[in-house]
Formats: sequence, C-alpha cells, structure tokens
Amino acid sequence: MKKEWLLILSITLILSCAKEEGNPIVTPPGQSYRTQYASMQLVGDFQGWNLNDFEHTKMTLVSDWQWERTVYFSAPQDSIRFKFVANRDWNVSFGTEAPDTGLSGYAELLQGGFGNHITAGPLTKAGYWKFEFNEKTLFYKISFVEAPQGKISGRIYFADDSIPPYPEATVTYFIEGDSVALGSVNSDTLTGDYIIEHLDDGVYKLIFSAFGYTQDTVTGISISGGNSVTGVDVTLEPVTVVYATPDPPFITVQVDGDTADWTQPAIRDSIGDSDWGSGGDIGNLYVGHDSENLYIACNYSASNNAFIIFIHAGTPDTLDGTRNANTLDWFPRNFQFKSGEEAEFIVANWVGDGFPPALRHILDSTTTEEIDTSYYEFVNTVPENGGEGIIEIKIPYTVLYGMGSGVVPPYASVKVVALIAGGDHWNGPESVPENPGMDGSGNPTLIEIWYEEIIDTDGQ
Repeated sequence: MKKEWLLILSITLILSCAKEEGNPIVTPPGQSYRTQYASMQLVGDFQGWNLNDFEHTKMTLVSDWQWERTVYFSAPQDSIRFKFVANRDWNVSFGTEAPDTGLSGYAELLQGGFGNHITAGPLTKAGYWKFEFNEKTLFYKISFVEAPQGKISGRIYFADDSIPPYPEATVTYFIEGDSVALGSVNSDTLTGDYIIEHLDDGVYKLIFSAFGYTQDTVTGISISGGNSVTGVDVTLEPVTVVYATPDPPFITVQVDGDTADWTQPAIRDSIGDSDWGSGGDIGNLYVGHDSENLYIACNYSASNNAFIIFIHAGTPDTLDGTRNANTLDWFPRNFQFKSGEEAEFIVANWVGDGFPPALRHILDSTTTEEIDTSYYEFVNTVPENGGEGIIEIKIPYTVLYGMGSGVVPPYASVKVVALIAGGDHWNGPESVPENPGMDGSGNPTLIEIWYEEIIDTDGQ
C-alpha cells in the first residue's frame, strides 16, 4: 500500500511540473536549456523559403525558450519576409497578420502553418544581423551585429631592382568610381609585400606609386562578406625623372617678421574689414621665391581664432593633398578645394593657446604629417594671447617637392591662400585672396581663388 501511494504521488508531481512548464518539455541533443520544440528554423525570402536547408536555417537555443540565428546580408534591405518554423514542419510556424513591424514585435502561432509571414525592416547596412525569438513570449528582435571587413594583399616588384631593400611604394585605395582616397599603405622594403585591411563590402581600385617609377592601377577588386583577395601583384617600371630649376625674378628677404624688405605685397588688403573685427582679419599677403626657397608673409589680427595658410604646390606625388579640409586630423575646418587644386601643405596656429604656428604636409583626406622645424624657417609676431602682427616663413623646395636642393618639377608653380577660421569644422570670415562664402557662418566654403607664384617658366 505504501509503494502504491508513493507511485501515485510521483505521477502527480510529474504531471504538475509538466503543466507548469508547458507540455511537452524537450531538451534537444547537445542542449541544456528548456524548450517545447525539437528545433527552430529561420526561413525567409532571403534564402528562398527553403525549409529543407536545415543547416543554413537552424536557430540555436541560447537560454530557456530563447532562440538565435545570425544572417549575413550583402546589401541593405528595405524589407525582408520570414517565419520561425518549429520541428522542421510548416504546421508549427510563427508569423503575424500585422503590417511591417520594424525590427521587433510579437509573432503569432499560425493555425496549421497557414498565415502571413513577418515583414520587417529596414536593414540599413550590409553585414551580419542577429534574429532573436522567444518561443514563450513570442517576442522577436532583429539587430545589427557587425560589418564584415575584408583584406587585399599582394607584392610590388620593381623592374630594375631584384635585390632588397626595395624602394618603398605607396598603395592608395579607393571605392571604384570615387575620386577621394579611403587611405593608403606602404610596402615592405624587404619583401615588397603590402596588405590593406578593414575593408567594407565594395569594389576597389588601387593605385601603386613610388618615386622614380611609373604609376600602376588595378581595378575591379571585389570585397564581399569579409573575404580576402590575395595575389594583387604589380611590377613598377622606372621612369626618367625630369627636373627643372627655378627662374627669376628672385627676391631677397630676411625671415625676421618685418615686411619692409619686400618690394610689394602680392595682394593688398587692410586690417579692419572683417566681420569678426580684430578677432580675425587678414591684411597684406606677400609671396615670392628664390633659387632654393618659397617665401610667404602675411600680416593678420586674431584672438581665439585660427590663422591658416593652405598651399598647393603641384607635388610629384599626385596622390597627396585633400579636397576636404574638414576631415583632416589637424585643424579640420570646413573648406573644400577643386580637383587639381588640392591643399597639399598647411601652416596653422590657434591664436590664444600659446602655441606657435607649424607646417604640415597633407598626405590624404585625413592625415597630416608634421615637418620638423629644422627644415624650414618662420617668425610670428602676433602675440600669443591675441592681437596684430606678421608671420613670415621660408620653405625650401626640398620640403615641397623632395627632388633635391634647388630643383623643381618642370613649370612648377605654387598656389597660396591665407584664411581666418573658427573652431573645428567651421569656416571663417576672411581669406586673402577673397573667396565667396567666407561669411563666418560655419557653412562649407569652396576655395577657388588662390594667389599663384610661378617658380619655373620654361620647363628647364
């Protein structure tokens, strides 16, 4: 009698637990969490509604009643349609009669497997998206996980050099059809190898360049789903580098912060006509050259504002410079430039922080490289805390062109513009030469008027 009573009690407890937790309670092989189903699949229009493709649609039970699956989309999706299907059988599936649900909502158990799918979206970017579904609450959610990032690698050979160390080459990469470079990497001088990493999906163009060699270009390199493209190799051919020497008229000035030894300004302007008054205004701009150097001088007034000189030198490295100063890592300001008139060098300082002006080479749309002050000369007489004064600077051609002392590219010329600007990502009220849009409003301003100094007149 005692044994029969214990048996009845055990059966009662089992039935009670089953009723409390749902019936039946299944723990699939290899799982430790509770669920009512042997399996769950995510099936939709993005995989052809193929319920038989179990390996590529099965969801993972990650906690009690909670299922997940991550799906890769190679492009943004305005909307997607899908169902959650249990036990590999359309008769136990979950959708909704609701319209577009965004990226979360509640599903419904479809009677006999019939009824509407779930319509969700948009999926705003290519990459991996996680689908979550709770079989108890029927709540589902879709969230972005990560964008896959691919790689491109290869080796650069030099037709006239088979023994390391090799020349260092620059590999600049673009989205095909876009003229703005995404970045650049340098090749290894011992192997010639290069690698470009962290690439989003897209079709890429590479430009290979090295001083003294003809550029080469490779197009149509496709990155999708984080793949790696290897073996993008090129051989660069040597070229005969043509030099020229600067031509007169030469100037003779001392870099001393006094413009009395300049014959005349390149452009005349006066302090006092800026909308920002003494807080930011430019007077005369002086530009000249001799057989070894470029000279620039400018009198200006500023207080808690930036003074900037942009220089377009037409360097042999045609891949340097930027058309958008607003993305630079140093003194980013809301100034744009035309193609062929990229800003390649920048002289800048913030008047009021106690730091002197500096000269940097603009390598690309984001990166500037500091030039050691031992390579150029300058004097700045504007007080550190603000006021009026003169900046005078001497920049050797070796800094601008890197072709040797006293030599420049044939028909070399240098374009210069001086500006007052506000804080980061702002424009300013004044430029010399005057450019339309210098209104101090912060809006993007296209610099289309420069002063041009002709360095070489005859190409020799």
